Amino acid sequence: MTIPAASSARPLAAHVWAKEKDGFYCEPPWCSERLFEVESFAGDIWDPACGIGRIADAARRASHRPIIATDIVDRGYAHFDGAIDFLSEDLSPVTNIVTNPPFQVCNAFVRRALEVATVDPGIHGGLAILEFSDGAAPQLIDAIDIPTTGVGAKERVDAIALTEWFLNHGPQHAYVERAQAMPRQGSSSGFEYGRSVGAIEATIITSGIPMTIIEPTMWKKAHRLRGGDKEGARQRALQLFPSAHAMLARKKDHQRAEATLIALFGNGGLT
Repeated sequence: MTIPAASSARPLAAHVWAKEKDGFYCEPPWCSERLFEVESFAGDIWDPACGIGRIADAARRASHRPIIATDIVDRGYAHFDGAIDFLSEDLSPVTNIVTNPPFQVCNAFVRRALEVATVDPGIHGGLAILEFSDGAAPQLIDAIDIPTTGVGAKERVDAIALTEWFLNHGPQHAYVERAQAMPRQGSSSGFEYGRSVGAIEATIITSGIPMTIIEPTMWKKAHRLRGGDKEGARQRALQLFPSAHAMLARKKDHQRAEATLIALFGNGGLT
């Protein structure tokens, strides 16, 4: 028997499609739908690789607000918030990052998300009281989470509790990190963030405490910290204030640590 030869050999890995330049591959809609059925998210949701918006749309149908949808390029999504390079641009923190990252850079996306995703600093930031005495090392007297009231979209800064904390400690000066929105941040998210920061600054002023605004890049550079290195800030604060370990013991206490380092920088307490 003679078997005719094929006109052309089957190319190696012929079942593999050519890779899209930026790793654009859409997940089935049911994946996102199911995610929001079984997982709960409080606060804003950002998809930095939104593509055609399937995750963002599923979040919207699940009644989540606010939602930020960006990508490295505009793929025509109706609610697109702008082109952002998630891996290289200087980003402000957000509460939740939900995304289907490009496969070839998925590990880098995860590492970046762990730096960027945190609770809203306007709502869940930290407060610290430092004591400075001539000839003595600064002492961390108290460090707490910013007091809040309400939950989810109704969560607000508890200005009354914040005022009472100020009155109890009687600080002579307040050092506050300059607030800034994420590039092309959604209007709802930006409004909520600004409202929280405004409530904190207004409480400081009405409590009669002088206030100085500190640039984020300045205090971080002074402490030799990378832009989004939250755990690095906590470790640095523990090095400087080992006796205050109980106030900074949890990984999520990085916000208290940052407040401590800001105050130390603002008062010229670095050596």
